[in-house]
Amino acid sequence: MFNDYRKKGLGKTATVLSDALGMRGLAGATVLELGCGFGGLTVELVRKGAASAIGVDLSPKMTQLARSLASQAGLSESVSFQTGDGAAINLTKSDVVILDAVLCCYPDAASLVDNSSSAAGRFYAFSVPDDNRFATKVLRLLLPIQVLILRRGGCRFFIHSTTTIRRRLEAKGFKLSYQSPVGWIWSVFLFAAPGAT
Repeated sequence: MFNDYRKKGLGKTATVLSDALGMRGLAGATVLELGCGFGGLTVELVRKGAASAIGVDLSPKMTQLARSLASQAGLSESVSFQTGDGAAINLTKSDVVILDAVLCCYPDAASLVDNSSSAAGRFYAFSVPDDNRFATKVLRLLLPIQVLILRRGGCRFFIHSTTTIRRRLEAKGFKLSYQSPVGWIWSVFLFAAPGAT
């Protein structure tokens, strides 16, 4: 993934998220990305005008790689990275909170959505395998095979109900601002936070 970013830039869902947020204005915004990986999207959002960004990831190896990327981009003063679980740690209140292809790697989507959305001041954005799409429905039938393949560990893949996630956010006062399919299984969602202008 890191080498792909070096050669081609952001992946498809990250590009759609970046563009959607860019059209709504990132100038002076603070950004919090959970499950930031090597930090590509975090760095690109600062390049697009965000004042500062924090990336959080479960993997110390990834946060180290992300710090290196930010340093090479000359953004170490405005971009920082930390290791942690976005569903459990205290999160810095930020204008924009992003989870790109993260909920699908987390078994308890409810706790991750609840904790992370509480930090969003203007926008809450994420990409997920959309269980309302045909290809995702087919993929869901194959998920039990993971138990055989990942017996020795590894990251499991989850397909959570997008309707349940949406209703959870709406119950907290979030309003859907943008939605777009990406590829065969993914969809990007952007919610305006309660009270956001």
